[in-house]
Amino acid sequence: QQAATLEVSVPGEAGSGEEVNIDVAITNSGAGHKLPTGISEVRQMWLEVSVTDAEGKMLYSSGQLDSEGTIEDAVIYHTVLADADGEVTDKLWEAESIVSDNRILPKENATESHSFLMPEDAADPILVEAKLLYRSASQDMVDELFGEGTYDVPVIDMAKDYGSINGEADVPSNGTPGFTGLLLVISLVAAIGILRAKE
Repeated sequence: QQAATLEVSVPGEAGSGEEVNIDVAITNSGAGHKLPTGISEVRQMWLEVSVTDAEGKMLYSSGQLDSEGTIEDAVIYHTVLADADGEVTDKLWEAESIVSDNRILPKENATESHSFLMPEDAADPILVEAKLLYRSASQDMVDELFGEGTYDVPVIDMAKDYGSINGEADVPSNGTPGFTGLLLVISLVAAIGILRAKE
């Protein structure tokens, strides 16, 4: 939670039907290594952006989890591996090459741009919320290893920032994220080790 900071940039005003551009800068401000680190082929870090009006109506969203725990419409910061045939794989023991690595270097930043059209019936002021999120593995992988419904992978809030359009929007109070995923992390590492040994 001390590893990264966010900065949201939005226009001060926007009219109905106007395209609104949002820039979110993610800075690796506190880690001496790439973000994320460790088993970065498995771990996931991503940006969730939501825009709501004064009545709580969702105007735009990106990076939400769907009903199956899959990240929707977001850049995932991690390492992507390929097997001997060049096919992407999340099985570390099959990996032969690195397809891509978009993790953020120490003291460096990555900027994501989002946009939406301002609806005619949007109630001012408009709140823009950006959250940098992290989880130790995808829900699909955990379901495959332990069985569907056995574990819900915990999602950790690493950093947050807010922006307001057409006035000052109320910022939600910050809750303390839970760290109930320790057992899951231990089990996941053990399962990967067992599967690698079988291979």
